[in-house]
Amino acid sequence: GVRAVRLAPVGEDAFLRQTVDGLRPESTYLVSGWVLVDGPATVAARLRLAWQDAEGAPLDDTRIAEFEAPTGGWSRVGVEVTAPPGAAAARLVFTVSSPATQVFVDDLVFVPAP
Repeated sequence: GVRAVRLAPVGEDAFLRQTVDGLRPESTYLVSGWVLVDGPATVAARLRLAWQDAEGAPLDDTRIAEFEAPTGGWSRVGVEVTAPPGAAAARLVFTVSSPATQVFVDDLVFVPAP
């Protein structure tokens, strides 16, 4: 895309959060997008899904991607995940925990798997 989201911690962790509602339990979904991690030799950045029931109570977490070093350019992330029983929503959470690190996220999607 033409623009990307930039995450850079300033004193504390930086977060990007988005909740996706209307999910079907035990259905398969695709999480994909592009990530560029720029920083020191050791970084701490991760993308996970926090599954929730219809009332918003937590059910389970699924790790999508974890970065411990700079990517050296744009890196594609693409994972198929299956919603746990009782899931009605999922919160995508991208966390950057290391100082002096910048993470760029572009074209991140959460869609039913083909």
